[in-house]
Amino acid sequence: MTQLLRGYCDKHPKLWDEHLCYVQHAYNRAKHSSTQRSPFETCFVFTPRSPLDFVFNKDIAIDGHSDVDKATGSLNRAKKFIIQCKIAGKEPSQIQCKA
Repeated sequence: MTQLLRGYCDKHPKLWDEHLCYVQHAYNRAKHSSTQRSPFETCFVFTPRSPLDFVFNKDIAIDGHSDVDKATGSLNRAKKFIIQCKIAGKEPSQIQCKA
């Protein structure tokens, strides 16, 4: 992280704290060689958009699926699970997360 900040704040080193959020976002979005995932993706199961995605009006994430499609699919799976539980006479008591 220090190396990233050093390169980012080369001209104005005293303003490093103003650039920290940008460097943190870049670090958390980059894939690591050991896990083949970004730290953000490891925790939250998706990769956040970069600022350039908003500039160029991209609605497609890195994996090729839009965020709206992913959310719609997750909601549909949750609805099916709840309906299956009701049919079987069970109460859905646990939330199950699948990547």
